[in-house]
Amino acid sequence: MAARILLFDLGGVLIRLRIAESLTALSPLDLDWEGIKSILLENPMIRRFECGQCTRTEFAESFIRDLQLDMTAEAFLAEMATWPVGFFDGALDLLADLRLNYSVNCFSNTNEVHWQQHWADQFDHPFASHLIGLAKPDPAAFEHVLERLGAAPEDVWFFDDSRANVAAAASVEINAFHTDGFEALVLQLEELGFVNNAADNLRG
Repeated sequence: MAARILLFDLGGVLIRLRIAESLTALSPLDLDWEGIKSILLENPMIRRFECGQCTRTEFAESFIRDLQLDMTAEAFLAEMATWPVGFFDGALDLLADLRLNYSVNCFSNTNEVHWQQHWADQFDHPFASHLIGLAKPDPAAFEHVLERLGAAPEDVWFFDDSRANVAAAASVEINAFHTDGFEALVLQLEELGFVNNAADNLRG
């Protein structure tokens, strides 16, 4: 049987983010998390920044206009750098255990402000959108990842908190699962047989 290859999103799945807290405090707009995610997915300048196609200042100025923020680009970028809080409790242990038996990889829509080498070190093959020039949910991004992994799509299991990204992965025949948060991820991995006693570990 072919080796099973795991592919994880990072933010909201393995890494805790404080985007909602930050932007709801800064913006005069009435924002909830779904509205913020829509902005992050739909703003073309955000996508350009995540693909390494614009400067951080160009991105910041566009974002400030969209959210009507009263701050400089420099101040916004400093705030933005605080959005990734770190790996969820238990995430690093989970990855280490999985790497004993599986190829463990990540594919993150990220940027030069957020990407950290410490993240990359936890994976056999880390894929960052701003470094490969492709971002989810573009099916071509997943095809690129498959090519780099040298993997058939049916041998890859992908986990993401964005339904659009999950649908795009499924469109190229990757086994794709919507997991919103670390607990949901662990329970899904248990259901699929990648880990055991997940519910007990989460409660413990």
